[in-house]
Parts: sequence; structure tokens; C-alpha cells
Amino acid sequence: MKNSTKRIIFILRFILLMCCFIFAIGLELPSTSRYMILILTFLFLLFSLHLKELPKIQSSRYYPYTYILDVIILLILEYNSKFLLNYYFHFIYFILMLSAGLFLSRFHGAIINIVIFLASMFKFTQILQINWNLSNVSLTIFTFFTSLLMIILLNYGKYYSEEQQKSKELYRELKAYADQVKELTQAEERNHLAMEIHDSIGHTMTGLIMELEMCKRVIPKSQDQGVQLIQHALDTARKGFVDIRRSVDALKAKSSELKSENWLEMIHHFRNQTGLDIHIHLDPDKIQLPASIASVVYRILQESLTNAARHGRCTTINITIQLQNAVLGMKILDNGEGCTPYIEGNGLKGMRQRVTALNGSINFSQAPGFCVEVQIPVSLQPNSSAR
Repeated sequence: MKNSTKRIIFILRFILLMCCFIFAIGLELPSTSRYMILILTFLFLLFSLHLKELPKIQSSRYYPYTYILDVIILLILEYNSKFLLNYYFHFIYFILMLSAGLFLSRFHGAIINIVIFLASMFKFTQILQINWNLSNVSLTIFTFFTSLLMIILLNYGKYYSEEQQKSKELYRELKAYADQVKELTQAEERNHLAMEIHDSIGHTMTGLIMELEMCKRVIPKSQDQGVQLIQHALDTARKGFVDIRRSVDALKAKSSELKSENWLEMIHHFRNQTGLDIHIHLDPDKIQLPASIASVVYRILQESLTNAARHGRCTTINITIQLQNAVLGMKILDNGEGCTPYIEGNGLKGMRQRVTALNGSINFSQAPGFCVEVQIPVSLQPNSSAR
């Protein structure tokens, strides 16, 4: 409850209490001594009601039970009345019920209101014992159900308020979770985009650089052969541009369009670019894979070839791809120099992330050259892409 709302309730409660006491005193017409007792008792009640709103008292675990003190003070106030039932004094019970229902938790509010309710009915039991008639019975029944209805309404209102607060908390948690998921999704998209750029552009640029290096060595000896190599480099650049566009289209579609039929074409083209001796063995000769796995295989082959040519200074690369017992096994081994120890850069990390996302495993080793071994579980489907 907001502080401004509490302040308004406190002011209204004070005004109601003062009105009840003034009207009650008007009926009582007490003697001086009894007048002083009634004033002091009422002031003590006001003091008790407002003192409990101090932060230190509210934070105490005994805070709900301070309302019992108010009930006792009110019983003393009624006891000093010359009437068996002064309705203005009795109305204060309803004010106490309202305060307990608003400022206490639903559980404690219900308990305290039941105590207040029982205390308020004490006077009516005395009235019925003294004079059992239809008027007193009707008044008792009316007060009984009015108090009971007030307790039920306060309890329901508190329940509704607590549920509303829970809904707000849940909404805040869901919003925070949604924001977190959004950030993670954006980070994943950025990582995926970075891997696509690294794999596609890096592979193309590696082949293009090696072709241009050959042009540099060949042109002084044979311009015709140099022109052919330049033309081949231009073809490589154009194909790289096509690959980049295909990667961008795949990212837009949120699914890969790379299929296993691209493996041999990519390997053959890279062989022509670099002059490396690349051998590939497929078992069986035709392997059917889901498009998502075929795409990962393509990227692993692409990155492994790029690393072998750029860093390994190899002359031969052997590639073995097998599909046995619903597990795809890959082994890419080159005869390059490698480096000891090797460091997993963006390329190797990207390969590991792609394989891990498919619940597979990947290992890198050097003995000699550089070896990449991959195991990926495959769930074959009738509509899988095929080589």
C-alpha cells in the first residue's frame, strides 16, 4: 500500500474515532471522575493505534498481536460506560476490524478480526442474558452477520490484492526472463553470423590469396599462364561472392540451405585453387543426412581445409566420412607442420560450437600434421537431403 494512501486512511480513521467518542460522551453525560477515565482510556487507544505504525514496530514479528491490546482497551472503555451497549463505542470494533484487514497480512488479519469479532459479541451475550426479546435477538443477529460479512469482504479484498501483487511480480520476472532470452538470442545470432562470415569468407580468401601468390611467381616467367591464373582467381572471387549471398540468405531464412551435394564441389574447387593433394573417402558412397547436419559437415570441411592451407603448410589432406549405426564419423588429417601447442581460435571454436549444438563431439590432435575427428549422432528421415 502506498504511503499517501496510508496517510489518508489514518486521517479518516482518526476523524471517525473522534466522532464516535464525542457522540458517545454526549450520550454518557458522565461525572467528572468517569469523564476523565473515559478520556484517558480513549487517548490510550488512539496512542496504541498510531504507535504501532512506527517502522520498528511494524517490522516486529509481534506486530499483528498489538491489535489485541487495542481490543482490551476498547473493552475497558465499554466497561466504564453507564449503558450496557453504547453503539458509538461499539462502532469502534468495526474500525479496528477495518484497520487489521487493511494493514495486516491475510492470515494474521483474519485471526485478529476473529478475535475482535468475538470481543464485540460479548456485550450482546450479556444483553440476551438480561433481556431475551425479539428486538435484542434481531439486533444480535444483525450485528453478528454484519461483522462476519465485513471479515469475509476484508479477507477477499486482501486475497485479491495479494494475487494482484503476485501477478505483478510474475510479470516482472517474465519480462526480465524475456529480456535475458532476447539478449542471449541476439548473442547467439551474432556468434552464428560471425561463424558464417569466418567460414565462408575466410575459406574464399585463403584460396584467393594462394592463387594470387602463384600469379606473382608465374607472371615473370609466363604471362599467358599468369593471365589464366588471374582469370581463375576472378572465378574464385565470384564464387566466393555467391557463397556469401547464400550464407546471408540462409541466415535470413533461419535455416541452412547447404546440402551434402556441395561437399565434393567445394573440395574439388579448393584443390584447384591451392594445388593441394586432397583425397576423400565416403562410406557408403552416398550418404543421406538432414540439412542441418549436412551444413555443419560442409562448414567443418571448409574450415579444416582453410586451416590446413593457411597454417599447416601441408601438401596432402586425407578426408574420411563414414555413416555407421546412425553416427556420422569424420576424420580430416593433413601432413602439415602445425604448431605445438595449438590454440583454438575462432575457426576451431566455431567448429566445436556447431558440433556441440548437434550433441556431437570433436577432437583436435597433432601426430604428425593436424587431425580433426568428429562424431555426430544422426536421426535419418525420409526427406533428408542427399548427396
